[in-house]
Amino acid sequence: MKRAEQVIVNMADAGYITQEKANKARAAMPAALSGRKNIAESNLYFGDFVLEQLPEFISNIEEDVVVTTTLKPDLQVAAEKAVKEVMDKDAEKLAASQAALVAMTPDGAIRAMIGGRDYGESQYNRATQSQRQPGSSFKLFVYLAGLEAGFTPDSMVNDAPISIGSWSPKNYTGEYLGEIPLRRAVANSINTVSIQVSEQAGRWNVINMA
Repeated sequence: MKRAEQVIVNMADAGYITQEKANKARAAMPAALSGRKNIAESNLYFGDFVLEQLPEFISNIEEDVVVTTTLKPDLQVAAEKAVKEVMDKDAEKLAASQAALVAMTPDGAIRAMIGGRDYGESQYNRATQSQRQPGSSFKLFVYLAGLEAGFTPDSMVNDAPISIGSWSPKNYTGEYLGEIPLRRAVANSINTVSIQVSEQAGRWNVINMA
């Protein structure tokens, strides 16, 4: 509010607006945005992300620009609602304090991005700035190769001890869940299942996918 009032004073002093318009603008404060619907606070995560990318595309500029992005407001609102519902329901049970979500088209266009539970509390974008173990990150290619080989999110897989030659990998928790759908194995980043998917899809298919 103070900054807005100072801008109005400066505009009048510099001759951009008349004193009469300045007085009218100050009397109408605070201003309200209009003409926009389906605004999600989480848009700010994506906005920050876009601003960080701009210098690589347009270098330094000294004029206003219009940037058209791939974000879909309706999907962003739905994504924000989904994250809130999951966190309200399961955060305490999972000992989770934050969540992130990215929805993209196959060609990489970002349709929705949630960088955290509350932008007001934390501007740290967990969708773009946080890091993950390389082994867990690589599972993306394993499961994508698996989907192309015929697996579906509902395919039942067996989370159990496994040995390949002298190699006997284990899960991070040291526990096994038995028969579970593939979607749960992905969600829990289960090592034994990703190895089985890799073996069935074919190691070279996984490598080529990566």
